[in-house]
Amino acid sequence: EFLAGDEYIVDTVSFNGKHLVVAIWVYTKRKGVPWSPHSLVVYQAELLPPFGEVQDKLAAYVFQVLDAV
Repeated sequence: EFLAGDEYIVDTVSFNGKHLVVAIWVYTKRKGVPWSPHSLVVYQAELLPPFGEVQDKLAAYVFQVLDAV
C-alpha cells in the first residue's frame, strides 16, 4: 500500500554503544509514471540541516532503535 508523505533516511555510525548522526535526508515518492503506473519513484531528495525539531526527533528515535539492537 502506498502512503503519501515524506520519508526520511537517517545515516548513523555507532561504536561502543555511542551513536552519531552523519546525515538526515528527506525524500518524497510518487506513485506511477506513464510507462509504469504501479511503480514508486523518488521525486525529490534533500539533505536536511544538522539541527532542527524534526532532526532532533528522528535522531532520538533512531538512537533508541540502535540501543535495542
